[in-house]
Amino acid sequence: MLAKIDQWLSPDAGRAGKSTIRTLDEAMARQPHSNLAVISVPGAYAAREAQKALECGLNVFLFSDNVPVENERSLKEFARKHGLITLPDKSGSSKKLEQLFSPAAPRRPTFARSF
Repeated sequence: MLAKIDQWLSPDAGRAGKSTIRTLDEAMARQPHSNLAVISVPGAYAAREAQKALECGLNVFLFSDNVPVENERSLKEFARKHGLITLPDKSGSSKKLEQLFSPAAPRRPTFARSF
């Protein structure tokens, strides 16, 4: 799997210049190997889009505010029944991801050991 990561992350030559993906169907057609959807839309639409992603077999990181708790619970139950994960932003995951990928994120010290 790791051997193919560069290939997956490289833009398709036939799609040069077309980088805007507006629907889940477009994304799945372009990246059929994907297993994660990052949903970042207003809360009123987030649960619907997350449900679509789960129904396509994708794990979901829900990076949207104001998603009703009942909807989050329903998404988690659906995900669990289908062997998927849904991670709401309220879990603090977005802050952890931000810290992980931020250029200003503190780095672990590297230790050298001499023998």
